[in-house]
Amino acid sequence: MHTSMHRQEKKFTPPQLQNFRAEFEGRPVLIVRALYGLKSSGAAWRAHLANTLFTIGFRSSLADADVWYRPATKSNGFKYYEYILAYVDDILVLSEKPELVMKN
Repeated sequence: MHTSMHRQEKKFTPPQLQNFRAEFEGRPVLIVRALYGLKSSGAAWRAHLANTLFTIGFRSSLADADVWYRPATKSNGFKYYEYILAYVDDILVLSEKPELVMKN
């Protein structure tokens, strides 16, 4: 998963991309997506995840900001809470139908 950056960073073409097109070798590149290895990657990923979960109805727990919950109802009418627990880039979904939560 990737997310848009809040600020743009200029870097020089990394060695693994220099062979992609010889005419770009050594030229600066403009990074518009958060990638692993950038100082701002973790914060950009966390902000994107939080915004996405909030948009689909989840709320962050006051006790732990990486525990998200929302009310749900099972097919038999029983009311319960769906949970999403996030740690760095690992996500655990607790729901009657977790595959539906992840499709949103």
